[in-house]
Amino acid sequence: MQGISWKREIRILATCLFIAAMLWMFTALSANYTSQINLEVNYDNLPDDKVFSKALPNDLRLIVNGKGWELLYYGLTRIKPSVDIDFSQYQRRNFILTSRLRDEIKSQLQGSMVVLDVFPDTIPILTEPSLTRRLPISPNTKLNFAAHHALGGSIRVSPDSVTVTGPRSLVRGLKSIRTQLIERTDMKKAETVSAKFIIPGSNVRISPSMAELEIPVFPLTEDYREVDVEVVNSPIVGLQIIPQRVKVTYQVAVNKFDQVDQALFKAIVNGQEADTAGTGQLKVTIVSRPEGTYNLRIEPETVSFLLK
Repeated sequence: MQGISWKREIRILATCLFIAAMLWMFTALSANYTSQINLEVNYDNLPDDKVFSKALPNDLRLIVNGKGWELLYYGLTRIKPSVDIDFSQYQRRNFILTSRLRDEIKSQLQGSMVVLDVFPDTIPILTEPSLTRRLPISPNTKLNFAAHHALGGSIRVSPDSVTVTGPRSLVRGLKSIRTQLIERTDMKKAETVSAKFIIPGSNVRISPSMAELEIPVFPLTEDYREVDVEVVNSPIVGLQIIPQRVKVTYQVAVNKFDQVDQALFKAIVNGQEADTAGTGQLKVTIVSRPEGTYNLRIEPETVSFLLK
Protein backbone atom coordinates (compact mmCIF):
# COMPACT_ATOMS: atom_id res chain seq x y z
CA MET A 1 0.00 0.00 0.00
CA GLN A 2 2.84 2.41 0.80
CA GLY A 3 4.34 1.81 -2.69
CA ILE A 4 1.01 2.66 -4.36
CA SER A 5 0.63 5.81 -2.24
CA TRP A 6 4.16 6.93 -3.18
CA LYS A 7 3.48 6.55 -6.90
CA ARG A 8 0.22 8.45 -6.56
CA GLU A 9 1.97 11.31 -4.82
CA ILE A 10 4.54 11.45 -7.64
CA ARG A 11 1.75 11.67 -10.24
CA ILE A 12 0.01 14.44 -8.31
CA LEU A 13 3.28 16.37 -7.97
CA ALA A 14 4.03 16.00 -11.68
CA THR A 15 0.52 17.21 -12.56
CA CYS A 16 0.88 20.22 -10.32
CA LEU A 17 4.25 21.08 -11.81
CA PHE A 18 2.81 20.78 -15.33
CA ILE A 19 -0.14 23.04 -14.47
CA ALA A 20 2.22 25.56 -12.82
CA ALA A 21 4.47 25.56 -15.88
CA MET A 22 1.53 26.11 -18.20
CA LEU A 23 0.23 28.97 -16.05
CA TRP A 24 3.71 30.52 -15.98
CA MET A 25 4.06 30.19 -19.75
CA PHE A 26 0.59 31.65 -20.33
CA THR A 27 1.43 34.58 -18.07
CA ALA A 28 4.83 35.09 -19.73
CA LEU A 29 3.44 34.92 -23.26
CA SER A 30 0.66 37.35 -22.36
CA ALA A 31 3.19 40.02 -21.39
CA ASN A 32 4.51 42.59 -23.88
CA TYR A 33 8.04 42.41 -25.27
CA THR A 34 10.14 44.43 -27.68
CA SER A 35 11.90 42.43 -30.37
CA GLN A 36 13.20 42.53 -33.93
CA ILE A 37 11.76 40.87 -37.04
CA ASN A 38 12.59 41.13 -40.74
CA LEU A 39 10.16 42.34 -43.38
CA GLU A 40 10.42 41.29 -47.04
CA VAL A 41 10.13 44.10 -49.61
CA ASN A 42 8.57 43.64 -53.06
CA TYR A 43 8.95 46.37 -55.68
CA ASP A 44 6.31 46.95 -58.37
CA ASN A 45 6.45 49.02 -61.59
CA LEU A 46 10.23 49.37 -61.69
CA PRO A 47 11.53 51.51 -64.61
CA ASP A 48 12.56 49.57 -67.73
CA ASP A 49 15.02 52.12 -69.11
CA LYS A 50 17.03 52.66 -65.94
CA VAL A 51 18.88 50.61 -63.38
CA PHE A 52 19.78 51.30 -59.79
CA SER A 53 23.35 52.42 -59.05
CA LYS A 54 22.84 51.16 -55.51
CA ALA A 55 20.85 47.96 -55.04
CA LEU A 56 17.49 48.30 -53.35
CA PRO A 57 17.19 46.42 -50.05
CA ASN A 58 15.28 43.14 -50.14
CA ASP A 59 14.45 43.33 -46.44
CA LEU A 60 13.63 45.91 -43.79
CA ARG A 61 14.41 45.42 -40.11
CA LEU A 62 11.52 46.15 -37.77
CA ILE A 63 11.62 46.93 -34.06
CA VAL A 64 8.23 45.84 -32.77
CA ASN A 65 6.37 45.54 -29.48
CA GLY A 66 3.84 42.77 -29.00
CA LYS A 67 2.60 39.90 -26.91
CA GLY A 68 4.98 37.08 -26.25
CA TRP A 69 2.83 34.59 -28.15
CA GLU A 70 2.77 36.92 -31.20
CA LEU A 71 6.56 37.12 -31.28
CA LEU A 72 6.81 33.38 -30.66
CA TYR A 73 4.66 32.80 -33.75
CA TYR A 74 7.26 34.47 -36.01
CA GLY A 75 10.12 32.69 -34.28
CA LEU A 76 8.60 29.22 -34.69
CA THR A 77 7.00 29.50 -38.13
CA ARG A 78 9.82 31.49 -39.81
CA ILE A 79 7.08 33.31 -41.72
CA LYS A 80 8.38 36.65 -42.98
CA PRO A 81 5.81 39.45 -43.41
CA SER A 82 6.08 41.47 -46.62
CA VAL A 83 5.27 44.91 -47.98
CA ASP A 84 4.78 46.06 -51.59
CA ILE A 85 6.30 49.34 -52.80
CA ASP A 86 4.80 50.85 -55.97
CA PHE A 87 7.62 52.68 -57.72
CA SER A 88 5.25 54.66 -59.89
CA GLN A 89 4.59 56.81 -56.80
CA TYR A 90 8.26 57.74 -56.49
CA GLN A 91 9.21 58.67 -60.07
CA ARG A 92 10.12 62.23 -59.10
CA ARG A 93 11.80 61.41 -55.82
CA ASN A 94 15.26 60.21 -54.99
CA PHE A 95 14.40 58.46 -51.72
CA ILE A 96 11.64 56.54 -49.91
CA LEU A 97 10.88 57.22 -46.25
CA THR A 98 10.13 53.83 -44.71
CA SER A 99 8.28 55.49 -41.83
CA ARG A 100 5.46 56.24 -44.30
CA LEU A 101 5.01 52.51 -44.83
CA ARG A 102 4.09 51.83 -41.21
CA ASP A 103 0.33 51.53 -41.79
CA GLU A 104 0.83 48.97 -44.54
CA ILE A 105 3.43 47.16 -42.45
CA LYS A 106 1.09 47.09 -39.45
CA SER A 107 -1.61 45.38 -41.53
CA GLN A 108 0.81 42.51 -42.21
CA LEU A 109 1.61 41.85 -38.54
CA GLN A 110 -0.10 39.67 -35.98
CA GLY A 111 -2.75 40.99 -33.57
CA SER A 112 -1.81 44.03 -31.54
CA MET A 113 1.84 44.30 -32.53
CA VAL A 114 3.13 47.87 -32.77
CA VAL A 115 5.94 49.02 -35.08
CA LEU A 116 8.37 51.11 -33.05
CA ASP A 117 11.02 51.68 -35.69
CA VAL A 118 12.04 50.69 -39.22
CA PHE A 119 15.61 50.28 -40.50
CA PRO A 120 16.84 51.67 -42.75
CA ASP A 121 14.75 54.78 -42.28
CA THR A 122 15.43 55.84 -45.87
CA ILE A 123 15.74 53.87 -49.11
CA PRO A 124 17.84 55.92 -51.58
CA ILE A 125 16.72 55.87 -55.22
CA LEU A 126 19.89 56.27 -57.28
CA THR A 127 19.34 55.44 -60.94
CA GLU A 128 21.33 55.74 -64.14
CA PRO A 129 20.69 54.77 -67.77
CA SER A 130 20.96 51.07 -68.50
CA LEU A 131 23.07 49.47 -71.22
CA THR A 132 22.65 46.09 -72.89
CA ARG A 133 25.59 44.37 -74.63
CA ARG A 134 26.41 40.97 -76.04
CA LEU A 135 29.64 39.73 -74.46
CA PRO A 136 31.74 36.58 -74.99
CA ILE A 137 31.97 33.97 -72.25
CA SER A 138 35.37 33.26 -70.72
CA PRO A 139 35.63 29.76 -69.16
CA ASN A 140 37.23 29.78 -65.72
CA THR A 141 38.75 26.35 -65.09
CA LYS A 142 41.36 24.61 -62.97
CA LEU A 143 41.98 21.21 -64.56
CA ASN A 144 44.30 18.40 -63.56
CA PHE A 145 44.74 15.38 -65.82
CA ALA A 146 45.59 11.75 -65.23
CA ALA A 147 48.98 10.53 -66.41
CA HIS A 148 49.37 10.55 -70.20
CA HIS A 149 46.18 12.59 -70.71
CA ALA A 150 45.68 16.23 -71.69
CA LEU A 151 43.35 18.70 -73.39
CA GLY A 152 42.65 17.77 -76.96
CA GLY A 153 41.84 21.33 -78.01
CA SER A 154 40.10 24.45 -76.76
CA ILE A 155 37.21 24.26 -74.32
CA ARG A 156 33.97 24.80 -76.22
CA VAL A 157 31.40 27.07 -74.60
CA SER A 158 27.69 26.95 -75.46
CA PRO A 159 26.38 29.54 -75.95
CA ASP A 160 29.57 31.42 -76.77
CA SER A 161 28.14 34.77 -75.58
CA VAL A 162 25.48 36.21 -73.28
CA THR A 163 23.29 39.31 -73.08
CA VAL A 164 24.36 41.58 -70.24
CA THR A 165 22.17 44.43 -68.94
CA GLY A 166 23.16 46.79 -66.16
CA PRO A 167 24.38 50.29 -65.29
CA ARG A 168 25.96 51.93 -68.33
CA SER A 169 29.01 53.01 -66.32
CA LEU A 170 29.73 49.35 -65.46
CA VAL A 171 28.62 47.40 -68.53
CA ARG A 172 30.48 49.54 -71.08
CA GLY A 173 33.81 48.62 -69.46
CA LEU A 174 33.26 44.83 -69.52
CA LYS A 175 35.24 42.73 -72.02
CA SER A 176 33.78 39.31 -71.23
CA ILE A 177 31.79 37.37 -68.65
CA ARG A 178 33.67 34.73 -66.67
CA THR A 179 32.12 31.50 -65.48
CA GLN A 180 32.40 30.42 -61.90
CA LEU A 181 35.46 28.26 -61.26
CA ILE A 182 35.20 24.68 -62.52
CA GLU A 183 37.72 22.36 -60.85
CA ARG A 184 38.49 18.79 -61.91
CA THR A 185 41.22 16.34 -60.94
CA ASP A 186 42.58 13.16 -62.52
CA MET A 187 40.63 13.69 -65.75
CA LYS A 188 40.76 10.78 -68.19
CA LYS A 189 37.93 11.53 -70.62
CA ALA A 190 35.96 14.37 -72.14
CA GLU A 191 33.31 15.96 -69.95
CA THR A 192 30.47 18.45 -70.36
CA VAL A 193 29.67 20.59 -67.31
CA SER A 194 27.20 23.38 -66.57
CA ALA A 195 28.58 26.60 -65.15
CA LYS A 196 27.00 29.70 -63.67
CA PHE A 197 28.52 33.13 -64.20
CA ILE A 198 30.40 35.52 -61.94
CA ILE A 199 28.03 38.49 -61.75
CA PRO A 200 30.13 41.68 -62.07
CA GLY A 201 27.66 43.83 -60.10
CA SER A 202 24.56 43.58 -57.92
CA ASN A 203 22.38 45.30 -60.55
CA VAL A 204 23.62 43.33 -63.54
CA ARG A 205 21.41 40.79 -65.31
CA ILE A 206 22.86 38.05 -67.52
CA SER A 207 20.85 35.96 -69.96
CA PRO A 208 20.98 33.01 -70.19
CA SER A 209 22.06 32.37 -66.61
CA MET A 210 24.27 29.34 -67.34
CA ALA A 211 26.54 27.91 -70.01
CA GLU A 212 27.79 24.47 -70.90
CA LEU A 213 31.52 23.79 -71.14
CA GLU A 214 32.73 20.90 -73.29
CA ILE A 215 36.16 19.86 -72.01
CA PRO A 216 37.96 17.66 -74.58
CA VAL A 217 40.27 15.23 -72.78
CA PHE A 218 42.20 12.55 -74.71
CA PRO A 219 45.11 10.16 -74.16
CA LEU A 220 48.53 11.40 -75.27
CA THR A 221 50.61 9.77 -77.98
CA GLU A 222 54.20 10.45 -78.99
CA ASP A 223 55.79 11.65 -82.22
CA TYR A 224 58.84 13.65 -83.35
CA ARG A 225 59.98 16.23 -85.89
CA GLU A 226 63.34 17.23 -87.32
CA VAL A 227 63.75 20.97 -86.65
CA ASP A 228 66.32 23.42 -88.03
CA VAL A 229 68.34 25.30 -85.40
CA GLU A 230 68.72 29.07 -85.83
CA VAL A 231 71.63 31.09 -84.43
CA VAL A 232 70.50 34.34 -82.82
CA ASN A 233 72.34 37.25 -81.14
CA SER A 234 75.66 36.18 -82.62
CA PRO A 235 78.39 38.86 -82.43
CA ILE A 236 80.65 36.59 -84.47
CA VAL A 237 80.61 36.51 -88.27
CA GLY A 238 80.76 32.98 -89.70
CA LEU A 239 79.58 31.09 -86.60
CA GLN A 240 78.69 27.56 -87.75
CA ILE A 241 76.85 24.94 -85.68
CA ILE A 242 76.98 21.16 -85.98
CA PRO A 243 74.46 19.58 -86.36
CA GLN A 244 72.16 22.18 -87.87
CA ARG A 245 69.03 20.17 -87.11
CA VAL A 246 67.77 18.51 -83.91
CA LYS A 247 65.15 15.87 -83.19
CA VAL A 248 62.22 17.21 -81.15
CA THR A 249 60.12 14.48 -79.54
CA TYR A 250 56.74 15.56 -78.14
CA GLN A 251 53.44 14.25 -76.86
CA VAL A 252 50.11 15.27 -78.34
CA ALA A 253 46.46 14.29 -77.81
CA VAL A 254 45.49 11.46 -80.15
CA ASN A 255 42.78 13.56 -81.80
CA LYS A 256 45.43 16.17 -82.78
CA PHE A 257 48.09 13.73 -83.98
CA ASP A 258 47.73 14.64 -87.67
CA GLN A 259 47.35 18.37 -87.01
CA VAL A 260 50.83 19.20 -85.67
CA ASP A 261 52.42 21.82 -87.94
CA GLN A 262 56.19 21.35 -88.07
CA ALA A 263 56.69 24.96 -89.18
CA LEU A 264 55.51 26.14 -85.74
CA PHE A 265 58.52 24.55 -84.00
CA LYS A 266 61.37 27.02 -83.61
CA ALA A 267 64.74 26.01 -82.12
CA ILE A 268 67.55 28.49 -81.41
CA VAL A 269 71.00 28.79 -79.93
CA ASN A 270 72.32 32.02 -78.43
CA GLY A 271 75.42 33.10 -80.34
CA GLN A 272 76.52 35.34 -77.47
CA GLU A 273 77.32 32.19 -75.48
CA ALA A 274 79.91 31.05 -78.01
CA ASP A 275 83.47 30.62 -76.76
CA THR A 276 85.54 32.78 -79.13
CA ALA A 277 88.73 30.95 -78.09
CA GLY A 278 87.81 27.80 -79.98
CA THR A 279 85.17 25.11 -80.21
CA GLY A 280 82.51 24.46 -77.59
CA GLN A 281 78.86 23.68 -77.05
CA LEU A 282 75.71 25.78 -77.31
CA LYS A 283 72.42 24.82 -75.62
CA VAL A 284 69.40 24.38 -77.92
CA THR A 285 66.20 26.06 -76.77
CA ILE A 286 62.66 25.64 -78.14
CA VAL A 287 61.13 29.13 -78.21
CA SER A 288 57.86 28.27 -79.97
CA ARG A 289 55.88 25.13 -80.62
CA PRO A 290 52.43 24.09 -81.88
CA GLU A 291 49.60 24.48 -79.42
CA GLY A 292 48.68 21.23 -77.69
CA THR A 293 52.16 19.69 -77.70
CA TYR A 294 53.56 18.55 -74.35
CA ASN A 295 56.67 17.11 -72.69
CA LEU A 296 59.20 18.12 -75.34
CA ARG A 297 62.60 16.43 -75.52
CA ILE A 298 65.51 17.64 -77.70
CA GLU A 299 68.20 15.39 -79.17
CA PRO A 300 70.92 16.49 -78.96
CA GLU A 301 70.37 19.10 -76.24
CA THR A 302 73.53 20.95 -77.28
CA VAL A 303 75.31 21.55 -80.59
CA SER A 304 78.96 22.18 -81.39
CA PHE A 305 80.10 25.36 -83.07
CA LEU A 306 83.02 26.36 -85.23
CA LEU A 307 84.45 29.74 -86.05
CA LYS A 308 85.35 30.30 -89.69
